This record gives sequence, structure tokens and C-alpha cells, in this order.
Amino acid sequence: MYVQAGGGVVYDSNEEYEYNETVNKSQALFLLKKIPSREI
Repeated sequence: MYVQAGGGVVYDSNEEYEYNETVNKSQALFLLKKIPSREI
């Protein structure tokens, strides 16, 4: 399974926060994969 997630970096962005947000987005998709589709 491949997952793409990204964020928008602007002048006053916090790089660490943006990175963590991207990781969290992708992890949420992997967690959904573990739930049977009839329960979503």
C-alpha cells in the first residue's frame, strides 16, 4: 500500500510542525486500512 500526504509550507511555517502533520496524516490512512470497510 502506498500513501501520499503533504502539507503547505509558507514563510512563517514551523518546519517540524509541518513534518509531524504530514506523518500524522499518513498514519491515519494506515490505521484505516486495518478497519474492515463495513465498519467505516
